[in-house]
Amino acid sequence: MVGTELLQALQGELGGRPRRVLVTGASGFLGSHLARALAEAGQDVVAVGRNPLATTRVRHARIDFRTLDIRDARALQAASVGAAAVFHAAALCTPWAPLAELRAINVEGTRNVVESCLSNGVARLIHVSSTAILFDARDRLDIPGDAPPPRRSICGYAASKREAEAVVHSGVERGLDAVLVRARAIFGPGDGALLPRVLESARKGRLRRIGHGRNVIDLTYVDNLVFGLVLAWLRGARGDTLTITNASPVELWPTLEWLVAGLGYPTPLRAIPYGVARTVAHALELAHRLLPRLGEPALTRYTAALLARSQTFDPRGALEKLGYRPLVSVATGLRRTLDALQRPAPVPATTAVDWRLFSTGWTTRSLHLAQRGAAHVATRFHATFALLRHPHEGALLFDTGYSTRFAAATRRLPNRLYRWATEVETSEPLGARELLRRAGVDAHDVRYIVISHFHADHIGGLRDFPRARFVVARSAWEALRHRRGLAAVRKGFLPELLPEDFCERLAPISDFADPGIGPFARAHDLFGDGAVRLLPLPGHARGQLGALVRSADGARRLLLADAAYTTASIRDCAPPHALTRIFTDSAVESQDTLRRLQQLSVAEPEVELVPSHCPEVARRYRLDEQVDLGPHSLNVASPANAG
Repeated sequence: MVGTELLQALQGELGGRPRRVLVTGASGFLGSHLARALAEAGQDVVAVGRNPLATTRVRHARIDFRTLDIRDARALQAASVGAAAVFHAAALCTPWAPLAELRAINVEGTRNVVESCLSNGVARLIHVSSTAILFDARDRLDIPGDAPPPRRSICGYAASKREAEAVVHSGVERGLDAVLVRARAIFGPGDGALLPRVLESARKGRLRRIGHGRNVIDLTYVDNLVFGLVLAWLRGARGDTLTITNASPVELWPTLEWLVAGLGYPTPLRAIPYGVARTVAHALELAHRLLPRLGEPALTRYTAALLARSQTFDPRGALEKLGYRPLVSVATGLRRTLDALQRPAPVPATTAVDWRLFSTGWTTRSLHLAQRGAAHVATRFHATFALLRHPHEGALLFDTGYSTRFAAATRRLPNRLYRWATEVETSEPLGARELLRRAGVDAHDVRYIVISHFHADHIGGLRDFPRARFVVARSAWEALRHRRGLAAVRKGFLPELLPEDFCERLAPISDFADPGIGPFARAHDLFGDGAVRLLPLPGHARGQLGALVRSADGARRLLLADAAYTTASIRDCAPPHALTRIFTDSAVESQDTLRRLQQLSVAEPEVELVPSHCPEVARRYRLDEQVDLGPHSLNVASPANAG
């Protein structure tokens, strides 16, 4: 997993002498690469991050991963005891987050790192800063690596990173041995932020070339930055501020068009003048500030300027002070990144899970509403969830189905509109917690719940599992986290169904760098052993996930959530009726996902496709026999229970 050039260089620099090092931000792209490289080079790594499931790169015999938020000063101080060096790579990297949140993590979190290093006598802190603090929306070339930032920061993220540098310098004045390394435009296999976001816009046909298209920028391949950080540990002088890049500037838009063409997306890109883009971005920012439920704008003034302006850095500081040299060229790094996007490196499947499917209730609808062209026959559509028992990780669920909380959550307008649109039959005995109890699984023993998407028939039971972490696509949560009232109902989302501590237990996934299956090339290997791989299945809901499960009985099953309502619709590539698409995020993407599922069913017929509501699946797993209405049943949509 670590590049040959990097591993050899680190082994040469470190000399085979194992030391204890701490890496913050190990759930992220850079931090996980850094932790893995240090471990493979023979160091003993304590890796801290908020989400142990975000990447498989931190699974290594020499890595002690600890789930930790750098805002927790006491836990951070305990983690840094005995560390010869601390690499501080944790940060909230977005230009759109509230300034208070950016400061809490990037500034106060850094303050906690500095204090823990001082109190524990850590020999050296290597602080990862950002060249964003130097950006002022002008064309600038050969900026000195230790240049002072402008008086006014271009965005909240840049402001917070500037303050974080001041915190580190204050620590240096108090005796801390620290080196600051400004990172620039990091890319490489496993990147979930920089290039993937741009390329996703290209895939959707939304990417526009901003400006004249001849702007020149510096990029940094992730292995080169890791090498530079280790050199800063070993050779940097106390108080140094250095910038690491590939030291080989490129024209941005030809580079992006090469990547876009390599992935088979349309080129050339349409152009838009920078002034127009900036005006549009300003309008979007105003609209999104007035309506926070809209989340992050598709374009901000900061992003528009980054894509239109030239910005390069003088590499001599790192070259002369550290002896740094890029190990991997931009061209080679881009090729490796493109190869990883096209063909993720194979990972052997070494583990299997036991699995079982449950029904938490149903809604009765005409079959033709779920599958265009089908008969007008009243059909029961079960709301299912799956129990997966992993031999090492314990019990995890794929969704939770309905619960009787749906009735309480939809008593009043506007949520009541959801109840009128979906007549639900469920009961207390059919809740996921009770069904699992009867199957011998205590709710407290469920460690993870994969949320395919946030529609009510998939998250109804979340409150019943007090110790579970919630695995969800980051894009799904970001699209909904600020929605309330009618704006939420329109997306099929009832925030009342989420536990109060949902955000604290959230484990968002944005890294889909592992191999998938068939036309679904990319996945996220949840435990790094091939047992459960999460696949993006966009269309029905933003960020919808499926799960490719390797079962103990030797079968492979793809849990589809609502990517299709019936297996017959997959065979015929038949979309649901327009009335059923009331909560659909994107009809175009939904149809594309359905088409790829049809291709998969033909190419690999041995893979069982399991839509959450399919009547054929219900018959195959005898769900009608499994549910026992009994005297305690509750029709939560009936007039008698509407109050």
